[in-house]
Amino acid sequence: MSIGLEYITKIFGGSYTDVAKRLDITPQTVSDWIRGKRNISSSKIDELAALFKLDKHLFQKELTEVEKIEIELDYLNRLSKRDVMLVPESNDTYNPHSDMIESKLRELENNKLLLRVKRLLYSNSSNIFNSIDDLITSIEKK
Repeated sequence: MSIGLEYITKIFGGSYTDVAKRLDITPQTVSDWIRGKRNISSSKIDELAALFKLDKHLFQKELTEVEKIEIELDYLNRLSKRDVMLVPESNDTYNPHSDMIESKLRELENNKLLLRVKRLLYSNSSNIFNSIDDLITSIEKK
């Protein structure tokens, strides 16, 4: 099992050593958290949330695909605020991350839709299952 802290650190381009220094702990402690040998204390979760400016619940749990994409979008939006440029001789701006943000937004919507379909499929209703099957079959024929 991989916890959120591992993914968040990777997305934000940091290392366990960087995190350890910022939290005034040893890199081994961070490694123990990642490997599940120790739980992260509530005070350190508070510090992690402040450090990364993310919700506390994300750090010690296994992240869903939707949560992973939302974290990536959060990071890309921060980069955008930092990296946006004014195009010379115009009032336009250029965001070097806009294509990636658009791609991640589509991926997020797709994943949310898949979760909804999955919930319906596992609802144990044959009517719902048959309706979804009919819909998919109809779309595939187009």
